[in-house]
Amino acid sequence: MKLIISTLTPIHIGSGGKYSAAEFLIKGNQLYRVDINKLFGMLDERSKEDFIIQLEEPYFQLGSFLRGKNIEISRIKRYSCNLKAGYPAEINEHVKTNGGAFIPGSSIKGSIRTAILYNLIEKKDIDRISKMLDLKYWQRDREVQKFIDNFFSGKTKELSSYSSFLRFLQITDTNTISNVSVYSIKVANVERGGGVTWYKRRGREVTLFNETIDVNENLGVEISEHYNPNIYKDLRLGEKERLINLDKIIEDVYIFSADLIEHELEFAEKYHMDFLKNFYEQLKSKNTKDSPLLRLGHGSGYLATTIGLKLKRYPNVFEKVRRSLRGKSYPYEFPKTRKIVFENGKPSYPLGWVKIYRK
Repeated sequence: MKLIISTLTPIHIGSGGKYSAAEFLIKGNQLYRVDINKLFGMLDERSKEDFIIQLEEPYFQLGSFLRGKNIEISRIKRYSCNLKAGYPAEINEHVKTNGGAFIPGSSIKGSIRTAILYNLIEKKDIDRISKMLDLKYWQRDREVQKFIDNFFSGKTKELSSYSSFLRFLQITDTNTISNVSVYSIKVANVERGGGVTWYKRRGREVTLFNETIDVNENLGVEISEHYNPNIYKDLRLGEKERLINLDKIIEDVYIFSADLIEHELEFAEKYHMDFLKNFYEQLKSKNTKDSPLLRLGHGSGYLATTIGLKLKRYPNVFEKVRRSLRGKSYPYEFPKTRKIVFENGKPSYPLGWVKIYRK
């Protein structure tokens, strides 16, 4: 099946890399990532020495260093981005290949896997999860993983990706695009009394700057299932063939996204986040059975990447989940943060929403 993934909000899949103002220039609304090795090779000896010395300064800006030097951007740039944010101090890089941004097939498959699992969980499974959460953490983590693997694997001794029916589901990386945008993102914290604050560090609001695949980009991807009855029999997968039927996958994604959107609408109403409420009210109508929505990448959050949304229907069990997680959590709301894209200095929408079309 050939699909088109259409971006409804900016998508950021991190490469793990970051770069600072020592590696980019800004001209108007364009940000140019610079090839430092090329630049260094074009400098005279004195400028090379100055460059090395100034790089040691914590607030070094490449634009200031190059002022007055006759070096064309076209000769030193690696690529350019549309700058839709203030002046970044540091930028999180989007994953690329040969200079083009893309969405990895593994990211798409991970989101689909969550949707499939979400639709497989039944009441009897919730009871089992509750009992596992009463175990000591070194026992609990192992048992929970085995519990999840059982949904995807056959009745074999070794539960692993080798024995999972998802090995028969192949999803390609999307095509690449050269048009990348940099957005600013802040983290909204909701408070017990219903208010919202923006995450601060040392008294100052923290702003992230991410390279993204921007809104209204269409990327192609292929998804296929390679069913082999002999291997299915060897792995004792039984009737699990039906779970990687492509029409069934589309249905699972639709159901999961519908529930997630409904929850986010209730969250926005509860904490009086009107901009978020308006966004999800409009998004709700875009999720259809034939062309569902999917959430990907940075900012997707705990509920979009786990079965936590299903467990929220059982408050006593979800409370056990909350207490079992390492790090801070809050009894009045978990998760209590949302990553929000800012435009023109105002909060606009969350990251990561795409719509899937059959080609």
